[in-house]
Amino acid sequence: MEKADREFQKTRDTHIKKFESLERRSQKKKSNSLPVETIVINRSNVPLTKDETFVLAKGLNYAIAPKKVPKEEIICEVEAAVRGMPALKAEEIRQEVARVLKSAKPPKSNLTVGEKKALRSIKEKSEIVVLPADKGTATVVMDRKEYDDKMMNLYELIKSTGIPAEQQKGLFVQAPVPPRIYGLPRIHKPDVPLRPIVSAINSPTYQLAKHLAKILSPFTGNTESYVRDSTHFVESVKGVKLDAGDMLVSFDVESLFTRVPVKDAVEGLRRKLIPEDLPEYVPDLVEYC
Repeated sequence: MEKADREFQKTRDTHIKKFESLERRSQKKKSNSLPVETIVINRSNVPLTKDETFVLAKGLNYAIAPKKVPKEEIICEVEAAVRGMPALKAEEIRQEVARVLKSAKPPKSNLTVGEKKALRSIKEKSEIVVLPADKGTATVVMDRKEYDDKMMNLYELIKSTGIPAEQQKGLFVQAPVPPRIYGLPRIHKPDVPLRPIVSAINSPTYQLAKHLAKILSPFTGNTESYVRDSTHFVESVKGVKLDAGDMLVSFDVESLFTRVPVKDAVEGLRRKLIPEDLPEYVPDLVEYC
């Protein structure tokens, strides 16, 4: 138990220091606070009360103090953490966590009564949508109709192309879902890192992306540097004469696809491929995807 006590005290001291640091930064932020008009931008036709504005000014990442200590969640997380540890050590940690939870009390509320009412009021206003700004830390309030209309621009963009009307219907996903991410173990690498894979199946632009891929695929492999696979590489170097001091060097780019500049890629489509009878609407749709 002495070892567990030391670990608990060490963790407690660390968290106290973090809390004090956060408190100092919070006080500094308050002293240098920006006008609320620059933090909460109301573009909607629905006026906001003073309390509603102030609660939104806290930011969309503001953590509201819980009404009760989430004991079940903490226990589940602890059990996941001690799984695989030596039995004696795991039991010590469980007992220490149980002791702490017995005396644990929920934190004081960090919202005023008015702010709590304002938060409920905002949730009940179905005619508005609250979003983070693309840049900066501002919170934006928009009319839901304006938001939905702008989200529907994709449909208008497709309708303005030369794609036949019947074919256009197949480019819209009827019940879209968010893309999903999973990892594949790279067992040939040290420490077996994961290669992240994002599955966009049935995401909002999934069918459109498939359509564009069919259009663009005939243009791949037309450059001198293109190598389809290892077999193609072997065929390409069969006629190369090597001297005794020659070396084969392989260059790799980490996370290649996420490092491709989107604007440059789209501009490349406009400059290189449109003269080869690529439909003019393709670059705009690629940029949207």
